[in-house]
Amino acid sequence: MVSEGDVTASLTALRESPATTRQKAKFILATDGQTLEAENLAEGETLACAYPDFANYFGFFLPLAGINTVKPIRENAFDIKATSRLNKLYVELLKEKPDWGIQAHQEALNHFMARLSFCFFAEDTNIFHFI
Repeated sequence: MVSEGDVTASLTALRESPATTRQKAKFILATDGQTLEAENLAEGETLACAYPDFANYFGFFLPLAGINTVKPIRENAFDIKATSRLNKLYVELLKEKPDWGIQAHQEALNHFMARLSFCFFAEDTNIFHFI
């Protein structure tokens, strides 16, 4: 069995690897199936959690989808749950329309998801006035 220290050592090895620099990796991730550790190399932010809890930290990986306004989402438990539901919607959309996942359509899908996110969270700011 791999220990948690080995996951940390693997993440460190990935960070220091010339291949990581050469490939211009934005994120690195290491897991032993029980523990998960990841790092956003662009911002220096790290994540360590139990592997089964990985879905609860969806917001950490939003920059990979081109969504960069995630700091408040990660700090609020309610927003994390909402973000997880958006992830489920994203997965279901791709199941129904697999061609939306190809590079040519990915930007449009990311914009659609960002607009949905804006609408879901905008009501907290009273931007929508309902009669």
